[in-house]
Amino acid sequence: MIMNARAVSNSSSPSRSVSVSAKRILLWLFLIALTAVYLFPLYFDLISSVKSTTEIFVNPFSPTRHPLFSNFKIALDTGRIQIAFFNSLVLSVGSIAIVISVASLASYVLAKMRFRLQNAIYVIFIAGLMVPVQAVLIPLAIQVSLTRMSGSYVTTMLIFTAQFLPLAVFILVGFMRSIPTEMEEAVYVDGGGHFCIFWNVILPLSKAGLSTVIIFVFLMSWNDLLIPLVFMGATHPTVSLRLLSFFGGMTGQSGYGAFMAAVLFVIVPPIALYIAASDLVQQGLTAGAVKG
Repeated sequence: MIMNARAVSNSSSPSRSVSVSAKRILLWLFLIALTAVYLFPLYFDLISSVKSTTEIFVNPFSPTRHPLFSNFKIALDTGRIQIAFFNSLVLSVGSIAIVISVASLASYVLAKMRFRLQNAIYVIFIAGLMVPVQAVLIPLAIQVSLTRMSGSYVTTMLIFTAQFLPLAVFILVGFMRSIPTEMEEAVYVDGGGHFCIFWNVILPLSKAGLSTVIIFVFLMSWNDLLIPLVFMGATHPTVSLRLLSFFGGMTGQSGYGAFMAAVLFVIVPPIALYIAASDLVQQGLTAGAVKG
C-alpha cells in the first residue's frame, strides 16, 4: 500500500509541474499582450511624427523609409508647443508646490494628533473626492469673473489645489499613520517640538507618499483641458489647449505628421517622470492602502 501511494504521488508530480508551467506561460502571454496594448499608442505616435499625412493613412502601422524630421520644426514654429510647454510646466510645478505644502501639514495633524472634530475634518477632506469639478465649474467661473482674477497663473493653481487636495490628504494620511510613534517620542525626549518632528522625521519617511502625490498632481494638471480652457483661455495656453487649436488648423501634407510630433513633445515628460519615480509611487500606494 505504501509503495502504491508513493507511485501515485510520483506520477502526479510531473502533471502538477506541467500545470504550473502552463499557467506561468499563459500569465506571461497575457502580460506581454497587455504591455503591447499600452505601448501601441506611443509606437503609433512615434512613427507617425515623421510621416506625411498621406503616408499615415496609406501605411499607418509600419515605420517610414523617408522620415520627415521637419514635422518637429513645424510643431515648434507653427504650433508653438514650446510656449504651451512652459505654461503647463509653470502651472504643474506651482500646483505641486501648493498641494504638497498644504496637504503634508494637514495630513500630519490628522494622522498624528488627537483633538475634537478630527474625524469630521478628515471626512470633509475625503468628501472632496466625490465632488466632480464640473459640478462647481459654473459658480466658480462666475466668482472668478466677479473678482477679475481670470487669466492668471495663481487662480488656476488655486483651483488645481482645491481639486487635488482631497486625494493628496487621503494618500498622505494613510502613509503617515504607518510611521511608528516611537520615533516621534524619541524626538520629544530630545526636546524637539511638532515642527521638528514634522521636518526631520515625518517628511523624510513620507518620501514615497509625497512622490505619489507629486506624480498624480503633475499628470492630472498637465493633461487637464477644462480648467485652463475656462480660467486661462488664450492668455496662457497650456499644452492641451495648444494641441486642440493646432489640430483644428492642420493643413497640407505635414498636417497630421506635425500634430503627432507636437503630441510627442507633450507626452514624453509625464512618461519620463512616472518611469523615474514608479517604484516610489508603488511604495506610497501600498503603504497607504495596507497600513493606513
